[in-house]
Amino acid sequence: MSLLVLSGNGKELAHEIALFAAMPEHWYRLGESTWTPGERAGYVARIDAYQCCFSYTLANGNLHRHLSISVNRGKTLPHPFAFFTIASWFGFTGGKEHEGVVVEAAEDWTWGANEKAPLPHVVLVQKIGPACEATRRSA
Repeated sequence: MSLLVLSGNGKELAHEIALFAAMPEHWYRLGESTWTPGERAGYVARIDAYQCCFSYTLANGNLHRHLSISVNRGKTLPHPFAFFTIASWFGFTGGKEHEGVVVEAAEDWTWGANEKAPLPHVVLVQKIGPACEATRRSA
């Protein structure tokens, strides 16, 4: 695990990406979209030592926040406090906060680590709810 170091404009950058990804025409539609968010600059950010990819993902009629975070050095995973805090910057809600740092994931956050990937990373998902029929058009 890496140390918790968050500085600079990371919160603002995460907010900008979340606003972009929130537009229905920018949602990633599992099984329909012919691209992945990690292939497109509008979904990817480097926040200090962390590489982040955020999307709103439509899957099985439900909309989810979806965030992948890796560390830009070595074969280490992000510190949990770092990825929980960064997740909150992207709009994940309900995490337990202490002095501006999210120290515990919310009960409705699903997350796990992929340590065997070429670049180890953590993935977090939070279900938002059913997507309205009017927004189900393909991206």
